[in-house]
Amino acid sequence: MVSIGLRALVFGGVAFAATVAAVPAWAQTATALLPRPSFEPALSYETLSAPHAWRDSVTWRMTRSGILTGERIWPRTTWQARLFVRHTWKRHGALIAEVAAREGVPVEYLLAVAAIESRGNARAVRREPGYVSDGRTPHRAVLGMTQMLLSTARAVMKDRRIDRRWMFDPENALTAAARYMKSQARITRWDPPLVAAAYNAGGVYHQDGEKNRWKMRNYPIGSGGYINKFVYSFNASLQMFGRMEAPPVSSIAQVFRHGMPPQTALRPAPKPADLNPADYDPPEKIEE
Repeated sequence: MVSIGLRALVFGGVAFAATVAAVPAWAQTATALLPRPSFEPALSYETLSAPHAWRDSVTWRMTRSGILTGERIWPRTTWQARLFVRHTWKRHGALIAEVAAREGVPVEYLLAVAAIESRGNARAVRREPGYVSDGRTPHRAVLGMTQMLLSTARAVMKDRRIDRRWMFDPENALTAAARYMKSQARITRWDPPLVAAAYNAGGVYHQDGEKNRWKMRNYPIGSGGYINKFVYSFNASLQMFGRMEAPPVSSIAQVFRHGMPPQTALRPAPKPADLNPADYDPPEKIEE
């Protein structure tokens, strides 16, 4: 009975879909509609589409229009998120879709990160407190479209020769971000709020700030700031792709276009209590 209601919620949006404004020509992708994408480690659409929480956080679930939190009836986004997502996709959409498909990462996640971190600016730079130089403090240099620490990019790509010029290449920055997300997928299980927390804070850790509804560490500390931005951008991306005749191959929009696997209707959706927070909370990392 739970799964029937879930199926109706996720796939019953025909009426509102017809009222959404058409996507501009530049936003359409020439990619042919292919079979339902798969991601490794596996992305469980059953689990993500059922109401769940992380420890004492707000509850959420994934729908065809994005992440629905608490008792809301429509996945929230903002005009800034929609603007930055459209701007970034217009500039780099073909490349983002290509890297996502090649690396096996949902394209909505790469687009959300690029839109949040730099609005698609391939030469974006941020110096963390304590920065001296790229050579002496690579763990304080945040570079490129996906705003990754130089030290993290070197570790993820297993190449200590990576430098600022390499990070300023959009394909390189997107590839590093995709592989970083994949390296954390065992912990995040591709759940968007967890993906956001892990990308922003280096892992999924408990943070019990009064203004942090997600209860996962992200910056600014004590808030839900980064995760909120990521979720709003993810929602804007999913809604944009959902209006396309042919969404990118490596997109969650493709999943909803093709429907859930048949076994979804046969197994009961997992309860929030079935999600063990210990599975998500790795040991604290010691900074270099």
